[in-house]
Formats: sequence, C-alpha cells, structure tokens
Amino acid sequence: MVVEGLLPPTTSGCTFWYTDGTARGLQGTAWTLTGCTLSDLTITGEGEVPIRLVGHQSNSGEHRPVLTGAVEDALA
Repeated sequence: MVVEGLLPPTTSGCTFWYTDGTARGLQGTAWTLTGCTLSDLTITGEGEVPIRLVGHQSNSGEHRPVLTGAVEDALA
C-alpha cells in the first residue's frame, strides 16, 4: 500500500497483515492509525509528516511491525 502526496486518510480498526505500507510527501500534520492489527509487515514514513500508531496490536512479539523513517508508536 502506498499513500503519496495527499492528506492522510482516517485509518481506524483496520487489519494489515503481510502488506507493507509506505507514506510519502503527505500533507497535513500526521497520519494516525488507531486500533489497527499490524502483523508481519514494514511501515515506512518518507518525508516530514509522521505516521503515528496508537493502540495497535500484532499476532505476537515476533510478528510485530517494523517501523522505519518517520513512524512512531505513540504509546511506546
């Protein structure tokens, strides 16, 4: 999944397994993913607008998402 050059979509309660996500050149102040299940994937933020994970879960510790670039776990 690639989100590029637009206002970040509202993302809540989604399940992303084995689907890497990249955000580039986002507009606005942040893309917040709340209550999502994120397993066996990489989330990459490219640019100044961060991606914030709030209240996410994964299958287990070994399946947690890999966060690169402008991505942060807001509750860590």
